[in-house]
Amino acid sequence: GSHNSIYSEHNVLNLQVLHDLPQLFTDVLIDLRDIQTETKVSASKPELIDAFLALLEDHSEQAIQTLNAMIQPTANAQYLKGL
Repeated sequence: GSHNSIYSEHNVLNLQVLHDLPQLFTDVLIDLRDIQTETKVSASKPELIDAFLALLEDHSEQAIQTLNAMIQPTANAQYLKGL
């Protein structure tokens, strides 16, 4: 389903978990559907894929900042607070 379009005005983007637990991730699922929320993406879909690949390869703060700049605003409150 379209969780974000039903429950939130922002897309969920939790890059912090990739930074906190990099050893647990080898892949990510990127939902590239055009879901109507307040989140705006300033990159093409291929650029987003490349940015996520860069993050998975080096887990750098720069890679996180690049993705955060491309996709704004986002939410990850459930990760910070817990379910």
